Amino acid sequence: MAKRAPQQTMGVVCAPGLEDICAGELDALGIRSRRIAPGMLESRVTTRQVYLATVWLRTASRVLLRIGSFEATSFEQLEHRAGSIDWDAHLGPDVAPAFRITSHRSALYHTDAIAERLHRFVGPPAPEADPDDPDAEVVVSQSFVVRLDRDTVTVSVDVAGDGLHLRPWRHRPGRAPIRATLAAGALGLLGWNGQVPLCDPFCGSGTIPIEAALLAARRPPGGSTGFAFQHWPSFEPGTWASVNAHRPADPPSLVPITGYDRDEDALARAHDHVEAAEVGDTVTIARGAISELSPDDGAGLLLANPPYGNRLNDGDLRPLYQRFGTVAAERRPGWGLAVIVPDDRRLLGNIDTGLTELGRFSNGGTTVIVAYRPPVSR
Repeated sequence: MAKRAPQQTMGVVCAPGLEDICAGELDALGIRSRRIAPGMLESRVTTRQVYLATVWLRTASRVLLRIGSFEATSFEQLEHRAGSIDWDAHLGPDVAPAFRITSHRSALYHTDAIAERLHRFVGPPAPEADPDDPDAEVVVSQSFVVRLDRDTVTVSVDVAGDGLHLRPWRHRPGRAPIRATLAAGALGLLGWNGQVPLCDPFCGSGTIPIEAALLAARRPPGGSTGFAFQHWPSFEPGTWASVNAHRPADPPSLVPITGYDRDEDALARAHDHVEAAEVGDTVTIARGAISELSPDDGAGLLLANPPYGNRLNDGDLRPLYQRFGTVAAERRPGWGLAVIVPDDRRLLGNIDTGLTELGRFSNGGTTVIVAYRPPVSR
């Protein structure tokens, strides 16, 4: 009888409101999960499943692996009981620990002091980079998430190292971008899987079209390199090789994905991102205002994240929203219409009174809703 792989506890962080979409992604990877808090899912997983989740989850912000839990009501207990955790399994010889600490209803509540004691035991933090010395040695950090709740200390290691919303292709995000994980979440709420064309008439730096292209092509959202776990002493190369061999179902015939914006700087960033993400075979970015949207009698999805009105130069958005709704209905009647807009029924009604809310989440501190209207005609 084959020996079962040992299991560990994995936490997956996503934007509150996207838990069901993220759970669906986990389920597609063969990972069962349960919601334990807003924006937090938990699973019992093998090492292979930890690697799979880190590579393939599109809506997750972080993947955390629990490595220990203990009680502490004093700093002496904190230092002593931190010795029960195998920190070295996640810290190479040239890697410094970094701690993200929260404390709730605990005798130990000063997070800076908690971090100081943990650094004293685990190792010093990485020195700050010297901007005046480009040849100075850069020390890599490994992030640990430490949560104190009613004197229970729970320690998790950040599997990816950086937030998963920091896609490697997205190096020029612009002034008011939507996070890549939220763009993927909107696509998930809409059930778009690459079978019909998609157009974003307010594409900005290209996040929605690029996320759509990666999803349609069944490619991992952030590539398959550059994760913290690949540098752990406990890294399993054989397991990683099997994860690299994992391929989702073959994509359907690739459909055209287009993005438009009238801002030249945004377009330059979008073109850079399309090139970096290597999706130029399906994504076309061009200059154009909403009033210049070309007619199309076929089927597809218009998905837009128009301005929210948070900046002084946005002005009154009602005419823009009204024009968008009118143009969409007149020139793309066979296309579904979806928007990511602030939770403001008046603005939503200015686009189209037939829009129905599918879900909501926070984008940059603003509560936004994803709303959808099916095609006007066929």
